[in-house]
Amino acid sequence: MVYSATHLANGHRRHSEQLASHGIVQSSASQAAIVWKEFDGTNTSIPLQRSLDNGLSWSATNKIATDTGTADYPFLLSHKDNLYLSWYSENRRYQLLKVDQ
Repeated sequence: MVYSATHLANGHRRHSEQLASHGIVQSSASQAAIVWKEFDGTNTSIPLQRSLDNGLSWSATNKIATDTGTADYPFLLSHKDNLYLSWYSENRRYQLLKVDQ
């Protein structure tokens, strides 16, 4: 699995006006997921990409959380077959969100 600040896992380039940081990967069996924090000058968001085939292909990027205040880095947790986002933001405080399959 390859990830860089310039190219997302599926090869798409992120917009240059968005600042992406601190990618977190969670994997188990043949599945993997990556989240990172993006800031566009106004909003902080947490995009997600998933792979169900050992990283050979990746889903489209899906923003799973957004806030207008300051925010901490995201973390991914898994329990059994469930994936969760652990994230603290200024306006919404601590959140533990189940990530849909």
